[in-house]
Amino acid sequence: MPINSTHPQFATHKAAVTSDAYNGTVKEYVPKLAGQTSEEYMKYVNRGTYFNATRRTVEAMVGTILRKPFTMSPEVDVEFDENLGMRDFLGEVIRSVIKGGRVGIYCDFNEMSAKPYLVLYYHHCITNWRAVDGKTTLVVLKEDTYVEDPKDPYVLVPQVQYRELFLDEEGFFTVRIWKQKDKDGKKFEVSETFMPTVRGVRMTEIPFVFCNPFDNTPNVHDPVAYNLAQLNISHFCSTVDLEHGVHFTALPQPYLAGSFQREMSNGVCLGTPTLWELDHNSRVGYLEFTGAGLKAVESRIQTKENQMLQLGSSLLMPKNGVESADALAIRTGAETASLVSITSAVESAFSEALEYSLKWYGQQDPEVEFEMNRDFTTQRLSAQDVAAILNLFNSGIVSRESVLDCLVRGEIIPSVQMEMERLMQREQNDNNSE
Repeated sequence: MPINSTHPQFATHKAAVTSDAYNGTVKEYVPKLAGQTSEEYMKYVNRGTYFNATRRTVEAMVGTILRKPFTMSPEVDVEFDENLGMRDFLGEVIRSVIKGGRVGIYCDFNEMSAKPYLVLYYHHCITNWRAVDGKTTLVVLKEDTYVEDPKDPYVLVPQVQYRELFLDEEGFFTVRIWKQKDKDGKKFEVSETFMPTVRGVRMTEIPFVFCNPFDNTPNVHDPVAYNLAQLNISHFCSTVDLEHGVHFTALPQPYLAGSFQREMSNGVCLGTPTLWELDHNSRVGYLEFTGAGLKAVESRIQTKENQMLQLGSSLLMPKNGVESADALAIRTGAETASLVSITSAVESAFSEALEYSLKWYGQQDPEVEFEMNRDFTTQRLSAQDVAAILNLFNSGIVSRESVLDCLVRGEIIPSVQMEMERLMQREQNDNNSE
């Protein structure tokens, strides 16, 4: 079996559709009309307007999860691929889970900086895998590299290579790098094999973590935003049809039924200074579009916009009008279910990746507590709520710390610790002034 063989569950179509909708590269999804030339087709497609609801929703979901700081205990000194910071890397993990359905995090060690570093592998790069009794025994990763052009050393040409992570017959972690053997990229050969060690001891686990919208198994799931992406592309196709129809029907078309009394070799001139001499019973006028065809297209566009709103924006936007507390809790719980599952999965995957990082430092069985935001609502406490809380404090029913905790959760103050420090500083200033 060649190294570029793929797992039976490996599929990229739905993730590619979602990525195209996210990136706005959707023109190829518009079917060509019968008889259209390439030039006519390009004009036809370019008349459409793409409203990128997919990108807006994905970024809103990422921002909602990351809108409050994450916590980590103990602190782990780790580097990230592409020189990203931890928050940006975490955001890319969340974004990729939503867009692609799953990602992988590989923990390696940088010999130059003597630090572990985390590398993100997207869904289409994880081409093959094996797991036995819940333990990963094989992961094949597709990588894009650049090599010198044999004809010109100043030119770099793209080339595919595969990184094979596996447990050998003795159960130790081994890495093989497979490079292209031919120009067509169909045959590969091993160019390098190495066996990573931690302080001279070989590893018995593959430091690679899977993450999908629900858990940390290698299972392949549809991207969270796939249905929205499909609808977004369909909406664009409808706008193409609408703009195409408007283009050809917006201006009235003059017509002449009959003939002129004298031949006009230069055609018919329009305008008030022009005199027409018509044969008997000839008729002239304007053809104007009065059918309901475009109204039907407009109606479909509006319907799709409402559906996109329900699939995307309603997940993040509060409902207008007055709702009871129970109704709000039920609706919020239903709408944030996907955010909760994504947060839990990413949180667990990141914790495991950080634990692998500590193993590179030589720690045995490390445990990392990594917690992310689960408060997805942005409603602040009202003035009445704050007054009620202060009344409880003034009555001696609750402590100052409990009041501060309520104000933090109600997004009135940033944190209990910061507010306590400010209060202590104020008390010291008051004492000094006396």
